[in-house]
Amino acid sequence: MKTIKLPIEENKEDKINPSNPDLWWFWKMLFITISILVISYSLFYIFAYFIIWNISLEKERRIFSDISFNQEKWKLININDFLVNKIENLENIDIYLKENKEINAYAILWWNIIITTWLLKNIKYEEELIFIIWHKMEHIKNRDVLQSLLTYIPFYLTLQFMWFDLNEQILNITHSYTNKTIELKADNWWINLVNKMRLNLNCSLNFFEKENNIFDNSLQLISDHPTNIKRIKNIKEKNENPKKKCNKFIYK
Repeated sequence: MKTIKLPIEENKEDKINPSNPDLWWFWKMLFITISILVISYSLFYIFAYFIIWNISLEKERRIFSDISFNQEKWKLININDFLVNKIENLENIDIYLKENKEINAYAILWWNIIITTWLLKNIKYEEELIFIIWHKMEHIKNRDVLQSLLTYIPFYLTLQFMWFDLNEQILNITHSYTNKTIELKADNWWINLVNKMRLNLNCSLNFFEKENNIFDNSLQLISDHPTNIKRIKNIKEKNENPKKKCNKFIYK
């Protein structure tokens, strides 16, 4: 008797099934998907830069001045009321005091700086507060806040689409400056200004020195900020008034 092979048996080796998956198709689709994501994000990134450099600081303030982040209300303060050595060029910057037991300060949209009450309570010298304010002002003037928001929007919208409610987290997005060079540039801008005020830069190192240990510096190697070791060294090397007495800060 003659054996007859059915077509399904002849093509058994070529048929796609769980035991014989089409890996070529899988890798091809994965490559296409990744390519689309990379190209889309690159185009958005270029567009974001176009927006940043075509919107003046004044226009940014007008556009975002009415945005609400559903955060608790902050108290508008005059930071120079806390200082003997006054900070210059604060006319267009709004500084808010936030009741919070977190040692933190950050710049957000429309020319605002937020500082926490706990931060003020842990400051030893005026030079620390001057550093914090001028450092944040440089982020605002260098457009780092707007750039951070615009470049994080694709991730923000993707997570929103996946039903993650991030309305309360958008402030974290707007002060995530993902570049060590940007942070050092802001440090150097402040260093030049404080040297002109003839203050001792070493008086501003309290927070850096508190976190200057092996564990913290190891974590900072993979963070968006330079290590404290590098920042302390940079400040000390450029200090023009190392013998000047520190100005004691008293928070009332």
